[in-house]
Amino acid sequence: MSYFYHKIIERHRKKKISNNTRKNHLSTWRALKAFRAEIPFNTLGLDFADDFKAYLDKRIKSLNGRWARHKDVKTYLAIARREKIKFEHPYQDFANQSEPGKWRPLKPDELRKLEAYYTLCAPGTPQRRILCKFLFSCKCGLRLGDLKNIGNSKLDGNRLTFEMQKGWNKRLQTTMLPLTRQALAYLSDAEEEEGQPGFRDYSDQYSNRALTAIGLQLGIETKLHHHVGRETFATNFTRLGGPVQVLQKLLNHSKIATTMKYVHVDDNMKCEAIATLDAKEAA
Repeated sequence: MSYFYHKIIERHRKKKISNNTRKNHLSTWRALKAFRAEIPFNTLGLDFADDFKAYLDKRIKSLNGRWARHKDVKTYLAIARREKIKFEHPYQDFANQSEPGKWRPLKPDELRKLEAYYTLCAPGTPQRRILCKFLFSCKCGLRLGDLKNIGNSKLDGNRLTFEMQKGWNKRLQTTMLPLTRQALAYLSDAEEEEGQPGFRDYSDQYSNRALTAIGLQLGIETKLHHHVGRETFATNFTRLGGPVQVLQKLLNHSKIATTMKYVHVDDNMKCEAIATLDAKEAA
């Protein structure tokens, strides 16, 4: 699809997607080209998603890898619809599948170690800048793509208003996310130290290598990666008694089943829940 390719290049040029996202989307475009040399909009039908799935099933072992390809296609079809291009919706009755994510949230003591280490890092150093963005994610659950674009958001009190950087239909609209005091503090640190809104945008690979090194230095067992921030926020929100229905809205998921993939219940959470139940029944 030439439309798909040109939109990827255009969105990257306008800084709507990162270098890493551009590479991933181009990989999906190449998969589409290998699947069918040309895919005019008027040829899209309900069988397209099933046929593309069958093609990917034979070539990509990872279920999540195949799921990502479909998700990319849906993103650009959503853009085409916003531009009033008419075509039959090929994903209308298509049920995509994914495996549970491989990332796990930080344990409470691990998060405290990182917070303490952050205060020891000198302002302006790569370690402090990368940790600032990562800890901000742990306190608000923003996706990495939205973190990269946060300099274009608007902050009114603790209400952060921004344009979602990925999604399908309604999820492409402006979104408001209320921030905790701790999240606001990290955002304020970044703005003060950078002299402009937002966080320093190191490459994903560099940032993840730095996080891995910090984790090893502090003896943290959980594998550190920028995706872990979102998992940590979701799990801590639930740990502190936050309703899953509200978490769904904070993470901007259309289905609560997607939200539950981010919630990891550990043994301590189970014991605390039973202790709370006992206390209420004894009252």
